[in-house]
Order: sequence, then structure tokens, then C-alpha cells
Amino acid sequence: MSQAPYAGLDAVVFDLDGTLVDSAPDIAAAANVALRHAGLDALPLDAIIRMVGNGSEVLIERALTAAAGAAPSTDRVADVHADFLAAYAAAPCVATGLYPGTRDVLDSLRSAGVKLGICTNKPQDITAQVLDALDLTSLFDAVIGGSSAHPLKPAPEMLLQALHDLSVSPGRSVMVGDSRADAGAARAAGVRLVLLRHGYSNDDLDALGADAVLPDFAGFLESLPRMTPAPA
Repeated sequence: MSQAPYAGLDAVVFDLDGTLVDSAPDIAAAANVALRHAGLDALPLDAIIRMVGNGSEVLIERALTAAAGAAPSTDRVADVHADFLAAYAAAPCVATGLYPGTRDVLDSLRSAGVKLGICTNKPQDITAQVLDALDLTSLFDAVIGGSSAHPLKPAPEMLLQALHDLSVSPGRSVMVGDSRADAGAARAAGVRLVLLRHGYSNDDLDALGADAVLPDFAGFLESLPRMTPAPA
């Protein structure tokens, strides 16, 4: 199938939370179940949103510190993290939904012959559950979630694994995310980068060296030809 609209672009790899889906309500619900099991008060949604982006274990460490007022021990983080994963796996997609325009963007890229991937710090099994629940699984040719196989973003290994699974080179790919972790992974892997402001990051996205920073998906497809090289 022709790739004429995006000459020089073979693949787009997306972050999940804060990029394709607004999953914060379900993440917060599971985190608060785990906090209550630990004898602590629940945290408000806006506080938990600010903790998302560096993997679920870091999220729980931050939540415990905020709820208890002191840094937790490694063992306590591990115990509460296990409770969080169990609670989240039991209800991964109750209030989670696609950001506006997501489905149209994915369908348009697929129709143009561009391969699609997911590279997320969310645990792999829960990632699969969310994609299934939102009827997205069939759209992606590679899905790399957080596991012990690779260090989490901003390390580049997960993104490089996604590109390997897609059989594409970094120079003919784009990473789409919403955070410093996504920016770090893309730059370390030599992949062009689009950042979306509708996500969860508190960072100055304009300072992260992206090829484009957009408010949402409204102008996303139009931004791609400007960052793709002419075919050789």
C-alpha cells in the first residue's frame, strides 16, 4: 500500500498512558486501593496524575511518600506495589478512554501503510488488557510494555525492541509521547519525536527537543510530513 502521504516514514511508536489513552482514573483507583490496604489515606486524582510516567513501582513509591509523609522502605514499596498491580489488573479499563482523535489517527496511519507500535512503561499484561478493552489490539504490530526484560523509559531499549519487532530503522520512525521519559527514549534511540500536551507531564515540553509539540491529536497527521525525509 502506498505511503505517499508520509514518504520516508515506516513506523510510528506510541506511548500509551497520557498519549493514546486517559487512564489516570483507573490508575488512581488501583493506587488508592493499595494505599488503603496499607492503612493510609487515599490521594486525590490530580496528585496521582503527577506521579504517572516512570513505571508503576515509581508511582507507588511516590504515592507512599505523599500519603505517609516519609520515604518508604524497599520492602514496603514492593508489598504495596503488588497490591496495586492486583487491583489494577482486576479493573484496568473502567474509566479509561481514548483521547479525542486517537482512533482517526491510528486508522489513517494504518491505511497509509505505516506500521504502528506501543512502547509504554505500563506493565505488559495490563497494557494488553487495556488495548483489548478499547478494541485497539489489532491496530498494533508491536507492543512493548514494562517488564524485567528491558529497563524502563527513558532508557532506549524498549523503544529499540519495538522497532526491531516492527523491522524498521530508527531514522524512519517517530515516537509519540507526553513526557520526559518518552523524549529521553526517543533521543537515545535516534528516533524523531512528537510530544502531546494533553497528557500528564508537568515538564516544559518545549524544552525537551521534540520535532513537534502539539496540544492534542488535531494537527498530528499534518505534522508528520514536515519531519519525514524525502525518499532516497
